[in-house]
Amino acid sequence: MSRLTLLFCLLYSSLSFGQQKYWVYLNERDLNSHPVISPKTVENRRMLGLEVNQVTDFGPKKQSLEVLKKLNIETVNISRWFNAVSAYLTPTQANSLRFLPEIKSIEPISSGYLSYNSESNKSIKIENFQAPFAITQMNGQELIRGGFLAQKVDVGIIDGGFFEAPDNYLLKHIFDKKKVKAYRDFLYPDKIDFFNTKESDGDFHGTAVWQLIAGKDSSRSLYTGLATEANFYLARTESGKQEARIEEDSWIAAIEWLDSLGVRLANSSLGYTMGFTNPAESYSPDQMDGKTTLIAKGAQIAVKEKGMILVVAAGNEGENKKWGGIVASPGDVEEVLSVGANDKQGLKMGYSSKGNPAVSFVKPDVTAYSEFGTSLSAPVITGLAAALLGIKPDLTSDELKIILKSSGILSGVPNTYIGAGYPDVIQIANVFSGDYKPKAVVNIEGVEEVNLSEYFSEELLIFHKISDKVVIDQNYREKPQKNAFLKRPKDIKYTTLVGKNRIVEVRWKTE
Repeated sequence: MSRLTLLFCLLYSSLSFGQQKYWVYLNERDLNSHPVISPKTVENRRMLGLEVNQVTDFGPKKQSLEVLKKLNIETVNISRWFNAVSAYLTPTQANSLRFLPEIKSIEPISSGYLSYNSESNKSIKIENFQAPFAITQMNGQELIRGGFLAQKVDVGIIDGGFFEAPDNYLLKHIFDKKKVKAYRDFLYPDKIDFFNTKESDGDFHGTAVWQLIAGKDSSRSLYTGLATEANFYLARTESGKQEARIEEDSWIAAIEWLDSLGVRLANSSLGYTMGFTNPAESYSPDQMDGKTTLIAKGAQIAVKEKGMILVVAAGNEGENKKWGGIVASPGDVEEVLSVGANDKQGLKMGYSSKGNPAVSFVKPDVTAYSEFGTSLSAPVITGLAAALLGIKPDLTSDELKIILKSSGILSGVPNTYIGAGYPDVIQIANVFSGDYKPKAVVNIEGVEEVNLSEYFSEELLIFHKISDKVVIDQNYREKPQKNAFLKRPKDIKYTTLVGKNRIVEVRWKTE
């Protein structure tokens, strides 16, 4: 066993003996301290018209932290935003804290503990994932052709590890140009080698995500991402060996860290639902409302108060009947840019999570092509978002979402399967130039059948819905023959027909 492995084993083995991880919320903030934000953070807020001085920039008072220290409680992370700390507590410590005047409340995070296993590191090539098609489907090659590749844009990636990234041929240009500005492992803060120590195969995940944000192979003129000239800030928050709520604690610490450095755009291809190692920690579908989970609350603060742009994978639970197929948190947050996965025609990939029909807003927001999960569709959109920020740095999260959704194949009539669908860079260029013309929407009401050939001379997508937003079935149809009629399917109230230049929204006649 290496010395590094031994240190981790000693650190985390002690956590298994009657200790549980908690959020400890404190009553008072240290408003007289100097806020831990950079000049770039201040500049971003002024540019976006946000409050420069925000109360959530001030964390717990030192006196409160000293009280915890005297009780031999070692904090794991300190959250300024929530005025809280995370810490492992015995039952005795947890009970004693509840009665202290400095403590507002305590809430359990996880009963699990992390283990660490250093394995012999083997060089494994990461598959291309056919990402170039995702770019060309949305006409992203136009940004490459014009040289709009996210120059001077800072991008954060919150993920499960970046194993062997410096040796990855698609990321070589980033390291050669010293575009990696900072990185931190929030699970194992004392890790010596960030890029070459592997806990599990999950440590490749962030590397794969990164390729689709900024990958480039100069020898073949291959671009697998649109942000090849951006700067990068990397945060490891996810363990590939287990799922536990302690990872949400790490995620919040990471997003606060990125904000403190002035990083506005971040990709998070992580989501939390029911698959926790300890089933007691799993969520229920009704908690995916964009405001219940702690990670959702952190994402809300990041976007609404800090002016960040969060691009989040919608999740891969689309075919999980027990879960209901709905989006994972923090992809359930209205303010974030949630990304689903579409196939080559533009329909929802079967695995891609659907929007929650119980909320008033539509998720996902947009989609991108991916055969292998929404974890690999979100970074395609992050690369696009970074390229657009390189063109217009003062874009707000709301403005960016409007631009992307307006250019989608379902602009104007988003649904719970694909949101507005995949964006179109040519349409986005029209938005920037003022020449944008939305796709024509034809509304038909009170009919029992529709003559498809009357409206479409090309292939089309069909979405059958039980309400104006909630889809229960989808189809692809080739160019309709003359007098090709579509009749109302049983129990369907609405159907959206999507062609290249036109959308037909049908409200069927019901009895």
